Amino acid sequence: MLSPPQMISLATTLARKNKVDVKFDNSSTAATDGKTIILPLTSKENSWIVRGYLDHEIGHVRLTDFGTIPKKTALHKSLWNILEDIRIEQRMSELYPGMATNHLKLITELLTAEPGIFEVKPGDHPAGIICGYLVLLLRTQHLKQTVLNDLEQKADQVFQSAFGSELQKDMLDIVLPYSRVQSPEDVSEMVEDLLQLLSKHLQKQKERQPKPDSSEQKDSKPESESDRSGTQDSTNSEKRYIDSSNSENTENLDDQPGNSELYSEGPASRATDTIQAIKEALNSTEEQQDIGTQLKNLALEKESQERISRAVAIPAKEKVIRDFGYTPQEIKAPSKLVSKLSANLRGLLQAQVLDHSRPGLSGNRIARNQVHKIRTGEPRLFLRRSPVKQVNTAVHILLDNSSSMRNYYRFEIAKNTTLALLRSLSYVRGINLALSIFPAVYPYHLSGGSETVPVAEIRRQGNKILYPAKPKGSTPLAPAVRLAASRLWELTESRKILLIITDGEPDSRVEAEIAIKEAIDLAIEVVCLGIEDVAYPEIFPIYEIVKDVKGLPHKAFNLFEQLLTTQP
Repeated sequence: MLSPPQMISLATTLARKNKVDVKFDNSSTAATDGKTIILPLTSKENSWIVRGYLDHEIGHVRLTDFGTIPKKTALHKSLWNILEDIRIEQRMSELYPGMATNHLKLITELLTAEPGIFEVKPGDHPAGIICGYLVLLLRTQHLKQTVLNDLEQKADQVFQSAFGSELQKDMLDIVLPYSRVQSPEDVSEMVEDLLQLLSKHLQKQKERQPKPDSSEQKDSKPESESDRSGTQDSTNSEKRYIDSSNSENTENLDDQPGNSELYSEGPASRATDTIQAIKEALNSTEEQQDIGTQLKNLALEKESQERISRAVAIPAKEKVIRDFGYTPQEIKAPSKLVSKLSANLRGLLQAQVLDHSRPGLSGNRIARNQVHKIRTGEPRLFLRRSPVKQVNTAVHILLDNSSSMRNYYRFEIAKNTTLALLRSLSYVRGINLALSIFPAVYPYHLSGGSETVPVAEIRRQGNKILYPAKPKGSTPLAPAVRLAASRLWELTESRKILLIITDGEPDSRVEAEIAIKEAIDLAIEVVCLGIEDVAYPEIFPIYEIVKDVKGLPHKAFNLFEQLLTTQP
């Protein structure tokens, strides 16, 4: 099983590889709009659900044209979703052979966690019977997911009972040559064939219904009790003859295709039932859930059960923070302070990267442009890439904007410290710099039973940034750290640093400590600059306390110097 940090790591890697945008919003959300996949950070025990949903939706975002999804009827869309799922899984397995194993593990886990999720029952809606049967048929026959064999056999019997063997045979002729389906257009064509088949069989069954003869009805007389008795005896006699002549094969006669007509139901009754079933399927108004929807619902269910009281962070819109009182502030600081801090940080924020290939004495590749020097005795004939130090670092500053920052000029110290760091770090080439302020606005609001904490993700506008007029609210450090960590992990820099500027006590010490550990698990280096005080310094791997912005160069240097003890 994967921990939440490992899930972020995996999701981001898969997203880059498949050129898909994946976001973790740290709330009970699972969705996709055709371009971006949004995932919840479910627990370690249930991470297979999110992993399965991720694999599934990456396939759709990469290979499905969402503009081709039909919207004619519920059954039309349901059939299209089911058949497209099969195509996507097959295609992704061809691109990445290990994906087939992942899909099989997912199905196995689903069967364990939700035993009835694929089961087709006699009392199900006819549209559900058709869709459920096709899901099991194609997963067992085309995707070779043999763990579903038993369920497929039961679904086969339920389908025959509802629609008859004749419709089943014609449907198999359409769907079993599934290898011919290579595109969403092919899927649409197959769906049209299936719907036409249903309409054709509906008409055929109507034609089979016996038409009453008006002249016979007119001339007929009420049947006497003796006539009825004789007819009943004759019918029973015929049925006993059938039973005795097939005594060796009648043990499972009800399960044999078409044999239901030999009993109390005649052809007319059978046709009536089939007509009703097809009509209900074609007129269905409820879409049948495909596996993507099932996984999404499971993810939401598990997330809501486990995080019902956990605060989550969301980005605050610029209009919201402007209305709250944020104003443009110029990024400036004393020139001596900036130059000193910039020079100190440039060397400390280096990360090890590979330089361009150069000729060397050994290596796995020949330097072709050096071969002609063999005659001169030149020994450096191999290409080598040597590790060199370069600044290749992402720094995310997370600023505490809680009401306790009003005390003892802390707000001004924090503001000047933040602006000085932004100006100094912007002079260091190779740094990707970001700033988030929490809580962005106050009070918060509840969403789905969870406290939603707005965080202002500040973007530079020339040489200015938006900055709050005054601090307000509590200190929801944990959700803010999780949001900042997810933003850092999306970046490609070799080194990632989360710099927290805070003064007070987090709303939940335990949650804050867990969030910081999750960030560290993602290879993000977490450091803290305390403004006059830090309530729980032990939860931060490295910290320094700043009481005056004049001491910032020294404190910041000490802070970042300690990072050198850990390899990026």
